[in-house]
Amino acid sequence: MEAYTPKLNQVLSSSAATSTITALSPGGALMQEGTQQAINQMVPNDIQSELKHLYVAVGELLRHFWSCFPVNTPFLEEKVVKMKSNLERFQVTKLCPFQEKLRRQYLSTNLVSHIEEMLQTAYNKLHTWQSRRLLKKTGTPLWGFFPEGGFPSLKEQEKDKPTGLPSPSLAQTPGHGMERRDFDQ
Repeated sequence: MEAYTPKLNQVLSSSAATSTITALSPGGALMQEGTQQAINQMVPNDIQSELKHLYVAVGELLRHFWSCFPVNTPFLEEKVVKMKSNLERFQVTKLCPFQEKLRRQYLSTNLVSHIEEMLQTAYNKLHTWQSRRLLKKTGTPLWGFFPEGGFPSLKEQEKDKPTGLPSPSLAQTPGHGMERRDFDQ
């Protein structure tokens, strides 16, 4: 380290450094060509074609699914549930066999991860909608979902407890309304 002397006249100019960083960033000129060429070389044409068909099909299903929101009519309510069923059927009958085909051909890249992510987002949206709907109808959260206001208050929790059992009150615990001197007597 002691022998190191910086040679400041041999550094890149700021414009050259900026263009290099831009070219090497995701979506940059150097990254795009290499990635596209590698994918084209890694994946056979028949697999690429089948993947495109899967994208078109799931895109159409998701278009119908997302058009149901906001769910404000009985028709949309019925349609969104049917679309979830269609999405699940697509996943089982089309997506899973395609993934298995990829595994059999020893393709290590998960080409359908983006499709799976889109499906999971749709399922999450439906779960959130169903949870809120159930909460509005019954006041009961679905699978631990609580309203935007947060967890139930202590008073709400107290009213749900079975009667006849002693329950300590916060006013009887130190630091909640009783002074230290109350315990020294």
